Amino acid sequence: MKKKILALVLALVLIPAVIVCAAQTGYADSMMEDIYAIIGGGQALTIRSHVSTVGRGGYSHALYAVELTGVETKEDLDTMAAELLERGAEPVWGGSKHCYHGSAIDTTVTYTLNAADRAPGSYLYVCYSFGCDGGDYSHHLIPNYERISTMAVQVTREAEGLNLRYALLGGDGAVSETFADGDEVVLDLNGGVQTLMLLSETPYPVERILAVTAAFPDDQTAAFAFDETTLALSPVYCGSGSITVTVGNYLDDTTRTETVHFTVPCAPQPEQTVLIPNSCTEDGLTAHLCHGHDINCETVFDEEVLPAHGHRLFSVSQIVQAPTATLPGVGMGTCSVCGIIGIEAEIPPIFSDVVSDAFYSVPLDYCYAEGWVTGVTADTFAPNNACVRAQVVTFLWRAAGEPEPTLRENPFADVSEGDFYYKAVLWAVENGITNGTDAAHFSPMGPCNRAQVVTFLWRALGQPEFEAAEHPFTDVPAGSFYEQPVLWAVENGITAGMTATSFGPAANCNRAQIVTFLYRAYAE
Repeated sequence: MKKKILALVLALVLIPAVIVCAAQTGYADSMMEDIYAIIGGGQALTIRSHVSTVGRGGYSHALYAVELTGVETKEDLDTMAAELLERGAEPVWGGSKHCYHGSAIDTTVTYTLNAADRAPGSYLYVCYSFGCDGGDYSHHLIPNYERISTMAVQVTREAEGLNLRYALLGGDGAVSETFADGDEVVLDLNGGVQTLMLLSETPYPVERILAVTAAFPDDQTAAFAFDETTLALSPVYCGSGSITVTVGNYLDDTTRTETVHFTVPCAPQPEQTVLIPNSCTEDGLTAHLCHGHDINCETVFDEEVLPAHGHRLFSVSQIVQAPTATLPGVGMGTCSVCGIIGIEAEIPPIFSDVVSDAFYSVPLDYCYAEGWVTGVTADTFAPNNACVRAQVVTFLWRAAGEPEPTLRENPFADVSEGDFYYKAVLWAVENGITNGTDAAHFSPMGPCNRAQVVTFLWRALGQPEFEAAEHPFTDVPAGSFYEQPVLWAVENGITAGMTATSFGPAANCNRAQIVTFLYRAYAE
């Protein structure tokens, strides 16, 4: 038999089969599900047929000796039965034929197939309905082939053992390798549960799996579950073990065992584990443990030093060295981690969002110490934020010493006396550093581009002279308002072009760039 019939073997062996035959006015209506059974030795298979009929019709059943080669589906069995009836084949057993005319019946007919009375081989049990001529009770039968029900039965004398093969399934459910009794196999269980599939290669087995036991290293146990065909293992150790399968013969109650040996290799866990914690003053150690470390394995992988995290001041009683905008300082006080009093520890830099080796770190330290620039909050500078017009003129005004403007009338509707940039704007306009974006607006929150910034700087310093007569930039037109400031800025190292031939006058400047320009113009 092929797969679709063999799938029922284990579930149906030794279970009484039930066939339902029902006749309605004039005809019997017989129905039967896909079924297959194996019997051997002194076994007997009981088949019960339920018969229900009203009116003219009847049913009959018989047993035929057949060859099941090439049969794959229930429909193949029904076709074979129809052919047997069509040609009038002689059954090895023919049950009585029941015909009814107008009467009703609802009963159960029992047929017992005893393996001791039949030769080994394949048989086909057939139940079919028929119509009667209605004139007499001569049982002139007219089979209704569309109402054929069948059951395949295999009779055997000897016990055929389960030829078990074991398939190792990967994470995708595909078979990666197969092995047999006595084989050695490596199970890579580090990635999770692996499955061993028990495969029977015997077409008509008379054995079944009774039990599965697993032996683990050092008498350890692991989570596993099994049924008649599968065993799922999830041990948390490494080493060697075995799986023993107990198989029972249901004909004579004998049992046998077979064993497969397996090895779980040592492998690192994916997560890192702290072996020795670090402290304020001492280094620690971290590594990837073997997946079986918590049972019997001491192997570790990829050890790494966990540096001491240093003291962290809970309170500062004395400043030894003050921090800068970008560099940490040193203070003395009590450690918030270990509680030691009177230790020296690092004080973080003023701004938490800058790094000490950035191109703008020295300019920022200098400009912040001089009071020319501040952060956007108490501890953040926001170096990558665009620098707006109000900030640029304020930085220049502070670098000039915060002079009092003589201009008393504010022409800008978007600049108020309470704004931090109020005096800086009036001073910048008064000194010709910049004008508003129109007669009534300064646009303090508008971004500054590179052309505007170098122009503001050049004018704030009194429009100093320079020697350069030409520049290499194709995007700085002759006669533009920023041509001379660009020549001055490049000659004095304030800024260079974005490439060898382009200055990028329309590109906006961020706060890190502005503070760098300011430092180069005023401090260097």
